[in-house]
Amino acid sequence: MNGASNAPMRRPRAIVVAGIGVGTVATASVLHARSKGEEKKRILLPRPLVDAISGAVGELGQILILYPVEAIKIRCQRENKSAVHIVAQLAQNASQPGGVSTVLRMLYSGIGASALFSVAVGSVHWLSFCAAKRAALDLLPDEPSDKKKKGSALQKQVEVSPSAQIKGSSSSSVVAEASAFAAINGPSASGHAAPSTSTSSSVESAKTCGIIHQASSNASSSLPVSGQVLLPETSESEVRSKNSDDKEQEDVGPGLSKRMTANLIAAALGALATALVESPVELFRHQAQAGLISGNLIKEMATSVRNHGPGSLWYGFLPFLMEAFPYDVSELGTYSQLRELHNEACKPSSRHHAMTTMLPADAWDAAMGAAAGAAAVLVSMPCDVVKTHVQTQGVGQLSASPAAQVALFLATGRTLVQQGGLAALFVGVIPRLLQQVPSSTICWYSVEACQKALQPYTDGAPASGGDAGH
Repeated sequence: MNGASNAPMRRPRAIVVAGIGVGTVATASVLHARSKGEEKKRILLPRPLVDAISGAVGELGQILILYPVEAIKIRCQRENKSAVHIVAQLAQNASQPGGVSTVLRMLYSGIGASALFSVAVGSVHWLSFCAAKRAALDLLPDEPSDKKKKGSALQKQVEVSPSAQIKGSSSSSVVAEASAFAAINGPSASGHAAPSTSTSSSVESAKTCGIIHQASSNASSSLPVSGQVLLPETSESEVRSKNSDDKEQEDVGPGLSKRMTANLIAAALGALATALVESPVELFRHQAQAGLISGNLIKEMATSVRNHGPGSLWYGFLPFLMEAFPYDVSELGTYSQLRELHNEACKPSSRHHAMTTMLPADAWDAAMGAAAGAAAVLVSMPCDVVKTHVQTQGVGQLSASPAAQVALFLATGRTLVQQGGLAALFVGVIPRLLQQVPSSTICWYSVEACQKALQPYTDGAPASGGDAGH
């Protein structure tokens, strides 16, 4: 009887275990190929897959590390009490016989299913942002400065100046004469035969032997009797011109203003796509953390679908969207804009280049993630408080009607303000900052680290931060 009742639960667990096994084997294969240096057999992953994997790693990391802090925040908002009061209550419960295990179960209620779902949420979150940014960069019109830079770069590629032609002729003459010298002199000074099949090797051999040849403007001129060869010199003006060309090449691509506009568009689209996937997870996770349902989220979701239909998974979607949308737009927008500014400052031609070298790249990644998390919390906090109150009222009190959901959201907000003033909309801000700032730091640091690790196996240009959309 026991085995029969547990049979349905074993199948999803077996699927999860099989998925983890496949992922582990694939990862081990990639690392094994890398360690053996099998360049010809290197696995190349498409850019969207790298984006999805990086987003999943970032979301999973922050969920596993900071789940108990979020549970405390949910208790604060549901009971309208401070974090100090909730922590003191938990400490009192832990002091009772068997209380420690009870408190731990409460703090980690639903973490297994949440970790599993976070893989899907993180993948959609980062993949949708990167895909939307690439599309926006393709569709947005070029700035006048961008057109000028691209035109200048194209002109430099197809134009060959007379001086460059003379230099090319002189260089060819030097190569031919160096080859002739190697052939005439036979063995080199070291006693080995000078290679006659490669002109570049002949030039190198001539340089090694200390022979300097003066290039003649007449291609038919012979070697001087002294055997001295002077290679063509590069003038100071030519060096300055080359440095200028390098800087212009550095700036070719979408302008900063265009990239920032693309970031905002992508943040909005990415936030909407993420909300569709994350809303059911948050609904049941918050109810489990508030003690309203069991921690088996998959079972609770299945029960809700049987009793109320598939639409019950998205009960409270609009209240959730009214909080998640400003949060995700603020987080994605802040992080991507900071990443763009950092990438600009890292260019050698930037006047802020020296400042970027003061900290290692990993420290900049963590700092940008923390700033994005703090900005997102402060912008979305009032909506988060109202949304949590709506979600923790229970499925029976939530309506599938969009109009009713919005009305419930606004009515709940008014009630909170009437009871506790505007401060009621910021209840739990400290534990939320303590949760979301480290969470965002871990998430974005993990995303960048994962993309850097997969860079050698990414098909096309390397994906990273602000360059993700390029």
